[in-house]
Amino acid sequence: MPVFQNLNIGTKIISAVVIASIAAAINMGVGLYFLREMNVQFGEAVDLNTEKIKLAAHVNRNMVEVGRAEKNIILATTQKEMDEYAENTKTYREELQERLGSLRVLADDDGKMLMDDYEENWTKYLKYNQKVRDLTRENSTRRAFLLSFEKGRQKLDRVEQTLDSLIKKLEQDVKNLKASEGELGKGYFDAVKKTLLIARIKQNLLSASRAEKNLILAKDQENQESAYEVFESENKEIKKRLKPLKDLIDEDGKIILDRFKELFQEWQIISKNVRELAVSDSNQKAIAISMDEGRKVFDEASLLMEKIVRKNQLDLA
Repeated sequence: MPVFQNLNIGTKIISAVVIASIAAAINMGVGLYFLREMNVQFGEAVDLNTEKIKLAAHVNRNMVEVGRAEKNIILATTQKEMDEYAENTKTYREELQERLGSLRVLADDDGKMLMDDYEENWTKYLKYNQKVRDLTRENSTRRAFLLSFEKGRQKLDRVEQTLDSLIKKLEQDVKNLKASEGELGKGYFDAVKKTLLIARIKQNLLSASRAEKNLILAKDQENQESAYEVFESENKEIKKRLKPLKDLIDEDGKIILDRFKELFQEWQIISKNVRELAVSDSNQKAIAISMDEGRKVFDEASLLMEKIVRKNQLDLA
């Protein structure tokens, strides 16, 4: 440069220093700018992964809440409690779904693949969860229990009381005939036969009632079928023994016997409802699904969410 060449040595030195300082300042400014941009990007990356970790943690919490609400529904003893836990389940599911949507927006391609697997398993679990809640709301096992031990028990007590009245009458007939005819008389023999028939009918009735309770309390299909067979067998024996009895008793006895048949038929109707509810066994089925198929899918979904959390933690490191 002609102008620079005409300058004296001192001016040249000063000019060179000034130019170098300006260049250094420019370089420093550019460096600081890029450093600041890197810090901003790093901060954004940290914030992004922190948000993903936080969202995944909240999803995990919602999963636990849904699972807990499911167990509470199974253990609930009133419809009001079931409704309350069902409403809680709905809230937790909605929160979880909203957080999953936010997490997917922030996820990279690998994260989205993990989320696809998670959502597939979670959807499967929700189907089991719905089935558990539907079966629990049927509440057939508890309804069978209450029907049998309340209304059924009251009716059965009246049936037994009627039988006891007939037995007392026949026992008195036996005493009277023994006194008048002796133990070899035909009337005495018939009276004893009638008394034994009634006693056996009462025993059949008690066995049928016990089989009904066993049916309600049965934990598997085999025990249910066994209890059902006993009930049917005892019921047939009662009906078989009632046929000859009517021809053996007098008019007063027939009045009591007719009352017994009427009450027995009413108890049979209640018992049929009890058995149908017990065989449906919705409460036990709900427990089985919750503890077996539902539990497996829930655990798989939990493991996948742990993988998502772990990936986000590694991305943050």
